[in-house]
Amino acid sequence: MGAGDFLEKEWPLIAGAPHLFWGGIITAILLSAPTTWFVVNWGYRQRLKLADERETFANKVRDDIARQFKEFKEAVAAGAGNDALTARVAKLEASHNELTTANNAVLSVLGISFGTLAATESSDSFSNITLALLAEADKERAE
Repeated sequence: MGAGDFLEKEWPLIAGAPHLFWGGIITAILLSAPTTWFVVNWGYRQRLKLADERETFANKVRDDIARQFKEFKEAVAAGAGNDALTARVAKLEASHNELTTANNAVLSVLGISFGTLAATESSDSFSNITLALLAEADKERAE
């Protein structure tokens, strides 16, 4: 039985019942649209949850850097020796690298490209000061 024979025999049934065809299409759409919405929405919520967890970690690291920077300034004001200051600078640099990694993790979850950041950052680790530290320094200069 060829395709032509099938269509000749069954076409009157297909043509006589278009409501079954369109009803099936509408039913498929009505079932697939909410399912698709649910899956996309669930995935988006999971992505935002992960971004929130990574942002919380980045904020903890940022607060730790601010604390270490404050302790460093106090040590400089107290006249600490070079060895003690060098050790604090090494800790600050390690914390800064951890903060950069944490920020990049947040950006990667949100899908933001690193290329735009790489063009604005310098390669010198001492000149990469976070915005929080810059704001704190500006506030202290104003006082």
